[in-house]
Amino acid sequence: MHILKSQLFFVMLICVFTKAQSQKQRTLRWKSDTLNSHYTEKFDDSTLLNCQFHKQFIWCTNRGKAALKINQHLAEISTGIAYSDADSFRDEIKNQNLAFRQAWQQDAVNPSRTDSFYSSTNNWYSISDMKVIFEDRCWLTIQIDNESYVGGETVHYKTQLATFFKHKGTRICRWQELVTDTLALLRLAEARFRTEKNIPDEEHPFERWFNGGPFQLCQNFGFTTEGLLFIYNNCEIASCSEGGTDLLIPRKHLNKYLKK
Repeated sequence: MHILKSQLFFVMLICVFTKAQSQKQRTLRWKSDTLNSHYTEKFDDSTLLNCQFHKQFIWCTNRGKAALKINQHLAEISTGIAYSDADSFRDEIKNQNLAFRQAWQQDAVNPSRTDSFYSSTNNWYSISDMKVIFEDRCWLTIQIDNESYVGGETVHYKTQLATFFKHKGTRICRWQELVTDTLALLRLAEARFRTEKNIPDEEHPFERWFNGGPFQLCQNFGFTTEGLLFIYNNCEIASCSEGGTDLLIPRKHLNKYLKK
């Protein structure tokens, strides 16, 4: 009897350890890095031109094919090139910094520019930030925010969401891949959009939104703790004066449509 109890206790310890290791493997680990650069040039006696570049990026430090595929996608989103390792990722961001500075210099000394150019563009900058906004046992969503000013009267803002099937490292590029009934989700999303924007059902097609056409769900989507978030960036579905807009499908309405 004593031997049986000892064996049972040993088996329980193995189960607890195995579960802990499994949980540890399911949780992704992240490392972040930041690159900053500030460049100034005195163009004439009265004008000091400034160029600032700030980029915060992350990569997954877990081992395995899934983590490598996630990093490859993040590198392509951030730099437009394939990922090989964290050092090459960092070097490419430095190259982007240099390209941004060179473009600024060429534009600043363009002889076709008038004096008004210098007063309106003497502070070029680009700021990017990447962060994990959702992770559970199945899904991973990363948000990339960018703010830039490259002259003129407008500061440009853009938010991009990247959603992954976590254990495979596969990026989900179309929301249709997530659900079993695309038409039902589309109808639900349009109803919520009309409610949030106070748009009557009889207004069809839309007057101020979607260029006067029918409702459309964008492919810029990701999970949050509240549900499935769709982000329309500035000028995409309405006049630029409207700004960007978000649409959230709550989990309580979403779960019955999600693929298992």
